[in-house]
Amino acid sequence: MKITLVPYAGLCNRLNAIASGLAYMQEHPETELTIKWHKWYNCNCRFNDLFKQLDSCYPPVKEMYFDIKDIPGHKLNLNIPQWYRPLFYDFCFLPTMSADKFDELTTGSEKVYVYKDNRFCRCSIEKSLADIFIPTDEIQSRINEITRNWSGNVVGLHIRRTDNTASIANSPISHFYEVIENELSYDASTRFYVATDDKLVKEDLIQRYGDKAIISPDFCLKRSSLQGMKDAVVDLYSLGKTKKIFGSAASTYSIFASKLFNSELII
Repeated sequence: MKITLVPYAGLCNRLNAIASGLAYMQEHPETELTIKWHKWYNCNCRFNDLFKQLDSCYPPVKEMYFDIKDIPGHKLNLNIPQWYRPLFYDFCFLPTMSADKFDELTTGSEKVYVYKDNRFCRCSIEKSLADIFIPTDEIQSRINEITRNWSGNVVGLHIRRTDNTASIANSPISHFYEVIENELSYDASTRFYVATDDKLVKEDLIQRYGDKAIISPDFCLKRSSLQGMKDAVVDLYSLGKTKKIFGSAASTYSIFASKLFNSELII
């Protein structure tokens, strides 16, 4: 089978889709996998702006430009690609389709187009994701700068706010205050690396806990900007390097961070 994978949505959603494709390829070595990265407002950067190219045992992540048969359909292109695409593919696996049914739905297909914002099959990568997705030297140096002097017990907090209503409802800020107090009662020297998309949360934690809260207040929170995407990777990998992570409900970011270095995750 030949699979053309176009990951979409936010950063971790895209990386999960790619990891899913690599896992499928490993379990089905006869598969030819092509990965095409579409720079768009919700992840406004090229793959190579953030990461080194994948190891040679994997297919490269290619940048998509004007490939009409593979570019996602949207209002700006009048959804023309999605009507044109069936001329080139036997089956199109779309976001509304269940990953558990990938094999069933694609049986007998030779050319498959996958447009997905997360895993698209049952297969999973066993190795740490940090061994697959390696940040550029520029971004890695920033991660090292944040984490190199960590000593003792550093716990990660991912506090997802803004537009994620499920995280706000099911992982309210009060829960994180409880976590901090509980962890400090066990070990008063504990510090907390805080990854959040809410500046007010950062300010409040600094006011409450001072240098117990490790925060990068100058991070750009706009994922529509290149700087925002680079900062997101720095935040993600720094969070992943903590001993354990208290994450937000309904957040791919929390889950992905824990899988980078196989950290314990508590939602």
